[in-house]
Amino acid sequence: MKIIKKLDGWCAVVALQSVSGLDAKAVVGVCEFHGFDPFHGMEDAEWQAAAKELKIKIKSVRIIPQKLRRFVHKHPKGTFLLGSKDHLLAVREGKPFDPIHGSLDIIIKQAWRVL
Repeated sequence: MKIIKKLDGWCAVVALQSVSGLDAKAVVGVCEFHGFDPFHGMEDAEWQAAAKELKIKIKSVRIIPQKLRRFVHKHPKGTFLLGSKDHLLAVREGKPFDPIHGSLDIIIKQAWRVL
């Protein structure tokens, strides 16, 4: 399976592929249908609609804004999609998958558990 590792506006597509395990072409196609623009990315409502179509079930997790390193320390089990100010990334079993930024110091403002 080809893994998407693009930059900039691709974060939601990369995160969705990471948690879905689906082929890159399929994920990109669904994301494009829901408003993905490679130069501007996706808004929350757009990537969440794409996630639903890709059969990725998510549940919001209440958190206070915190560094990614704290989040993974407090949540070592499970799969999550995490949102910062303008970025989305995946975490699986306490390991971040973020080929775009790769920093444990980004501030996480939103979290969704992948069911």
